Amino acid sequence: MIGVYMPCFFTCGVNARTEESSDFAAVVETSRKYYQLAGLTYRVVNGQRINLDVFRPRPEGPPMPALVYIHGGGWMTGDKERAVLHVTPFLANGWVAFNVEYRLGNVARAPAGAEDCICALKWIFKNAATYRADMNRVVLMGHSAGGHLALLSAFAPEIGKACPGDMPKVRAIVNWYGISDVADLIDGANRREYAEGWIGNGPGRMELANRLSPIRYIRAGLPAVIAVHGDQDDTVPFAQSVRLDEALRKVSVPTKLIRIPGAKHGQFSEQQYLDAYRQVVKFVDANSK
Repeated sequence: MIGVYMPCFFTCGVNARTEESSDFAAVVETSRKYYQLAGLTYRVVNGQRINLDVFRPRPEGPPMPALVYIHGGGWMTGDKERAVLHVTPFLANGWVAFNVEYRLGNVARAPAGAEDCICALKWIFKNAATYRADMNRVVLMGHSAGGHLALLSAFAPEIGKACPGDMPKVRAIVNWYGISDVADLIDGANRREYAEGWIGNGPGRMELANRLSPIRYIRAGLPAVIAVHGDQDDTVPFAQSVRLDEALRKVSVPTKLIRIPGAKHGQFSEQQYLDAYRQVVKFVDANSK
């Protein structure tokens, strides 16, 4: 499918008032024009086109910092179209945003979705000039399984070796209650059916789950990571984000964990989201230049 620029209007439903010009959530207007280049194919696998969309606050102009967003859904459900509003706070602050789809587990099991996301990053790097994206200022963000794929894409780009090309310079990762230890969800007290559905039940499933666990790749020099997680999450254990934060601190990678008291999986109040976004933007600004 050939993408065509078109103006699009988003209704964000944000009523916050603030004097902080850097507050992502508060500066999004309830009706604002952005430019969308939709349905760009970045990869074709077994005849299936895998696409991404580009959103810009303006159709022309100098290179802008880039947000790459990956949707959630337990690797088995979800789509990029329903995740569009998550990129609007960045657009309002002059970023270009790439909204990435990937093969779900009912189409192709692990590691297919992870490979796709890394291939998308390489496609973005190759085409950065076309979309005026600054490849020295790239931030990855995702919710739930998307948070996992954002972490894994930056921590272990070798998983996407099926696609040749260079990777952009990922400066920071915004991980909204994402999985950092897939193996922890395959067996034992934290076993989750959605994780088993993605990994499968083959004889090498634990080896595969470990290979796809971002926490196995902790080392100095990784991008900065900020995580937002409810401490009563019964879908992705809050303890995973605690362990990730502690491991990153041990190797001096900039990290911050925002604990949402009493919250389950993504079930935050509007005020909790706004407070989290205020901290996210400060962290991203400090670590993406």
